[in-house]
Amino acid sequence: MSLKTIGELDRRIALLEPIETLDGQGGSSTTFVESAKVWAKIEPLESREMQFAGGDEASISHRITIRYRSGIRSGWRVSYSGRTFEAVGPPRDLLERHQFIEIDCFEREG
Repeated sequence: MSLKTIGELDRRIALLEPIETLDGQGGSSTTFVESAKVWAKIEPLESREMQFAGGDEASISHRITIRYRSGIRSGWRVSYSGRTFEAVGPPRDLLERHQFIEIDCFEREG
């Protein structure tokens, strides 16, 4: 567990839930709506180059820790200070005590 005190949750973030909307022609589009604003700790973990759609794109992997809340899943996004982070897996319930969860994310540049 990387959180030592509650005071480390010092960033105000927005949790963004994906909502899929059918377009009436057999397709769909995904939009993200704000589900909640919460206090968080944001830790950069590593940098790496990733390939998306035939081009290279820089990405920084982060771990975001918040107070426990249910319902967050892979595919959700986090907005902080004009930046967007995408959850790459389900959150982990730290020590399985329903106190804090960690969300592994990546941030796309560009």
